[in-house]
Amino acid sequence: MSADDTIHPMPITPEEIDLFWRRTRDELAKQALETTIELATDNVPFELYHVAFYSLGGVRVRANLAKPIDVGSPKRRYPAIISAPGYSGVAFGEALADCQRGYVLLQVYPRMQGASAQFLPRDPVLGTNWLLYGIESPDQYYYHGAFADLCRGIDYLLTRDDVDAGRIGAMGSSQGGFLSLGLAAIDNRIKAVAAHVPFLCDLRHNPCFNPAGGPDTYWGQMPTPDMDQLLSTFDYFDPVNLAPRITMPVALSSGGQDEVCPPNTIRAVFDRLPDIRSLTHYPQLSHTPRTDFFAMTWEWMRTYVKEPDR
Repeated sequence: MSADDTIHPMPITPEEIDLFWRRTRDELAKQALETTIELATDNVPFELYHVAFYSLGGVRVRANLAKPIDVGSPKRRYPAIISAPGYSGVAFGEALADCQRGYVLLQVYPRMQGASAQFLPRDPVLGTNWLLYGIESPDQYYYHGAFADLCRGIDYLLTRDDVDAGRIGAMGSSQGGFLSLGLAAIDNRIKAVAAHVPFLCDLRHNPCFNPAGGPDTYWGQMPTPDMDQLLSTFDYFDPVNLAPRITMPVALSSGGQDEVCPPNTIRAVFDRLPDIRSLTHYPQLSHTPRTDFFAMTWEWMRTYVKEPDR
């Protein structure tokens, strides 16, 4: 056992994680995509589409797809970026207009979030507390489906003749960063990741989820769930446990004043990443965006996704 394992004990084994996600990928492969694509009528200087496809458990999921307008080269294959929203389920860190940097950009709304909410009703008590859906088992857990929804987004991208299958990256902020890390851990078709202040890292050591509850934690005044059950289920999804599986370049950021995603929880993930990695720490940053990190993110994608051989 290494010193790192002593500091960050791993309640489940890598073999258990591998088996769980291998079963998930096998189950996903049996589900037909049955994609529908609708050209949007928005007045924007790029092509914009609304997409829907089937994911794990037969749940339908929505996404937005944006791409540059082809002028003189309609057969061009673009690199692609897949992203997910923050915990609101609505807001993305990346703008659809960023496709004009030379990418096909797919924004996926995981089940029950944003535009996907019409296909699967939310629990009237849990509402948008995604963390608490299905904590009874990893198979029923909310993020089991959400991770799979992102995988299906890649499946969809690879059906398009304008996407280069060898150049796909994942980006996101907060929950979107967490989902991007999870996607990279279970799907090696991702070639690079950028996660800005990723949420839900090293949950067992995040004071925001202190089981004692209280107004300064995630639980606020709500009843605290069975934390042993929540943590044992979440172990299959925690980036600190999945990090050794992420073998592509990863860029992370953290904020010194971030009480939702404390920097030590993100550092714990960074320390376990086995390959090219970057961690940018902003001492005065709370849980908010940084435009300079977004600029760095696009440079990261240019280096490892858009122009990897240059």
